[in-house]
Parts: sequence; structure tokens; C-alpha cells
Amino acid sequence: MGNKSSLNFKPTKLNIQPYHNDRSIKPYYVLKSGGLGVECNRSGQEALALRDSIVSKATQDYKKHVGQSFQAKSYLWSAVVNIKPDTTMQDLERLATHFNTKYGFQCYQIAIHRDEGHIDDEGKEQINQHAHLEFVTLDSVTGKTDTKDAR
Repeated sequence: MGNKSSLNFKPTKLNIQPYHNDRSIKPYYVLKSGGLGVECNRSGQEALALRDSIVSKATQDYKKHVGQSFQAKSYLWSAVVNIKPDTTMQDLERLATHFNTKYGFQCYQIAIHRDEGHIDDEGKEQINQHAHLEFVTLDSVTGKTDTKDAR
């Protein structure tokens, strides 16, 4: 059987998501051993600063191109992707670039989580290896919402 993969997008609901991703705010369900750890391309603080910069520029661009006040409300999206043990940050950066090229989604944080999972019946850790990618889905030129093109 071949490899299976999935990527699931959901609206970002909490402003603390970047801090969950970098583990500044550690969830209760991580493995006690820490599993194989966490890798993050930028801290929660850096990610929020980049996100706010992207949104600020989009707000100005929207006003300039459309002539109206910025009205979008659902433009922050989180993607979770299952990964293989040998998946690298560079692999995920290529995935983020793909979403930027194809849909205009701008990624402001990538985190690899190898610290979650469960203990099986034999007492062995089963690690749930996955990554989080945080996106702003506003067009980088017009400030318009890009999610309609992704459907």
C-alpha cells in the first residue's frame, strides 16, 4: 500500500495558535517524554508580528484598489498536515510556497510537532507526527480574500 497523506484547513479561531505551535503555551496532551520534539520556523511572537504586517498591508491595498474600507473577516486559516518521519522544514516551506503560488495564501508560521501521540498496549510511544501551517488568505496585491479561488 502507498503512503497516505492529508491536509485539513480550518479557520484560525484563537489568537494563541502561534504560541501553541511554538509550544510557548504547552498543551496538556503532549507526551511526557517530549517525543521527538518540535521544530518551528518562527516564534509565536515573530509569527504574530509577520501576520499583523501582512494584514496591515492588505488593508491598505484593499482601500487603494477597491476604494472601500476593508471588510473581510475570515482570512486567517490553519492547516494541519500529516507528515512522515523524514519530512523536513524545507519540505513544508515548499508546500507553503505552492499554496502561495497557486492560491495567493501567505504563510506566516510553520511548526512540526513530533511531541504528541499515545502509549500503545505494549507501553510503546506512538507518535502523531504532523505539522501546522498558518496562513493569511488575503491577496498580496489587492488585499481581497483569496479563499473563493481555492474551492
